[in-house]
Amino acid sequence: MRGLSSTTRFLISRGCPFDLAQELGQAAWVRGWEHRRQLHEPSKLVTWVNTIALNLYRTSCRRECRDVLIELSETPRLDGYLDAQTMLRGLKVPERRQLEELYLEGRAFKEVAEREKVSEVALRVRVCRIKQRLRRQVCAPAESKRRA
Repeated sequence: MRGLSSTTRFLISRGCPFDLAQELGQAAWVRGWEHRRQLHEPSKLVTWVNTIALNLYRTSCRRECRDVLIELSETPRLDGYLDAQTMLRGLKVPERRQLEELYLEGRAFKEVAEREKVSEVALRVRVCRIKQRLRRQVCAPAESKRRA
């Protein structure tokens, strides 16, 4: 019980709502029990279970974001297409070309990386950074409207 309350507090400190923190804390302790043979140092039990709980929380956040994106994508809108064109126009030519090859033409990361003469990991990092920058640009106006 002490470990569960510690895990719940840990998740709350990471921004998790109280009810979800309790639920994920219990799930983490169950998963820890099921995989107890993987724990090499029993003195680090709480830290190990907290890591499991944090991973469960991150997974739930990703699922929630994906569900929202799926809902938004179910209603086709022309202005979304225009927004995407505007965002792509704001990128540098190589960045735009990489995104178009990967997502519009459906090429594999390995194929694009070979053409760009970089490793596949380097290309994935570049694309991740491009997408993060685009998200910040798109979300910034919505955030400022929400605060107003």
